Formats: sequence, C-alpha cells, structure tokens
Amino acid sequence: MVERAECDAQLLFEGQPAVQTIPPATRRQVVRRDHGRCKVPGCRNGVYVDVHHIVLKSEGGDHDPDNLILACSGHHAAFHAGTPSVAGRASQGLTFRHADGTEYGREVSASTVSLYSEAFLALRSLGLGEGEARRAVHAAKSHVGPDARLEEVIRASVATVPER
Repeated sequence: MVERAECDAQLLFEGQPAVQTIPPATRRQVVRRDHGRCKVPGCRNGVYVDVHHIVLKSEGGDHDPDNLILACSGHHAAFHAGTPSVAGRASQGLTFRHADGTEYGREVSASTVSLYSEAFLALRSLGLGEGEARRAVHAAKSHVGPDARLEEVIRASVATVPER
C-alpha cells in the first residue's frame, strides 16, 4: 500500500502547504498524453486515475514522464498486488502482462493467473520487493510445469532470486 501511495501522493505536514510526490507539471503532462484515461488495454476508465511508475521508485525509477502512465484505481491496486505488470517506456511502447507472464491479448488461464498472483503475494510476504517478486515469479514459469502447485511455483521463484 505504501508503494502505491508513493506513486502519486499528496504529502501533508502540519502548518505547511501540501507537497506532491510527482511535480504537478509532470502529472499534467502525463494526464494530457494519456488522454486522462487508464492505459491498461481494454480499460478506458477516466475516473479516479493515478500516476503509476513503470520502473518503481523503490527500484530506481524516476518521475520522467516516459516512466509514468495513468492507471485507474483498480488497475493501480492490481499492479502493486502483482496481478498485471507493465514494462517499457511510454514513448516507445508498453507491454502489459498477466501475473503468470502471459502478454495481454493472448489466451490466458484464470487458474494459472491466480496461482502466480498467490506466489507473488507469498514472495512479498517473505520480504522481496515488488519488482523482484514479479521477476522471480515470471522466471519460475519456465522451471515448473503447467500443472504446478503453489508450493512448486514459490520454490522455483525463490531459486531465481540472487543471494543477498
């Protein structure tokens, strides 16, 4: 929840004016570029949209408009819960993937997406960062079979994480 709030927050300190985490001019530029609507394929929601960092702030992402997209509150929460992911640069094209790594627009199994979403949440509970957990889950897919159980996916995911 903290990472989601850090994407597009207004910080309030007693006795001081509010401070935006994303400069207002940058936010306006992203809203204008994205036509005020969620960028997730198939979603055209223009109400309660947040600015989302493609490369997370916690992983070195910045407020460059090329690293920012608009996401409706539902998709923004889903990004931070590991259900979908987005990669690329706004100016060069974006790739959206389901939790199991399947690209949007391709055939996907709801039970497989659910399995990989659960694995992502398990890795987050083990202390992995959002991006690190997402990469590990995507990498695990090539190490387990199509009928893998949650425990197998978690083990394969953990095995791909470099030692700290």
